[in-house]
Amino acid sequence: MRVTALILSWLGRIAALVFLLALAGVAALYFSGRLTRKNLADAWAVMSGEKRAVSQNDYQKWQKLEEEARPKSMVESQEQKGSGAAYKKFLKLSKHREREFERERAVLSVLDRMIETRQAAFNNNLQAFKQQEKAFTEKKQVEEDAEKQANLKRLLKLYQGMEPELVAQDFQSKWNSTKAEKDEVVDLLRRMPARLSSEIINAIDSSTLRVEIMREIRKS
Repeated sequence: MRVTALILSWLGRIAALVFLLALAGVAALYFSGRLTRKNLADAWAVMSGEKRAVSQNDYQKWQKLEEEARPKSMVESQEQKGSGAAYKKFLKLSKHREREFERERAVLSVLDRMIETRQAAFNNNLQAFKQQEKAFTEKKQVEEDAEKQANLKRLLKLYQGMEPELVAQDFQSKWNSTKAEKDEVVDLLRRMPARLSSEIINAIDSSTLRVEIMREIRKS
């Protein structure tokens, strides 16, 4: 307590000394002519709040800065809040759309995989079908060739027991028919014994046809 009282006593003395020094400075300025009564009155007016210590122009600038620093009016605040709410709504909608796009992208990805799987299955089935078709075609060709050979053997046996003139007439009729029958005539003559083949060709009336048949036999 004694220490506190001592400190307060010294502070009081210092304050009194400062006041006396300030008063002495003011007196010195006053008596030297640098400080007039008007200056003292202005200083007192500023200290009491009756007068501003700055120019009117500076005071207006400070007022403007103060108005800008004040809180906004209710309308402006509502507008600012409305803008913020609209921005939040926009962000929410953007996130919702983004989630929808992600779901659509996932669905499309699944569909792509399904299409790829089905396309692969289709290609496998198509390949299998082509192989089956090829096997069927080859089998059919073998059967047709076998049937053709059997038919040729039957006709060969038949023609070998006939007169060469009758065979020549039949061959001439086939030659003037289709290409398949022409090929059949050539094949039969090639399979026959040389003597019988010559007798049949010589029995053909048209010399032009005989030459043509001989040329086809040489080709094959």
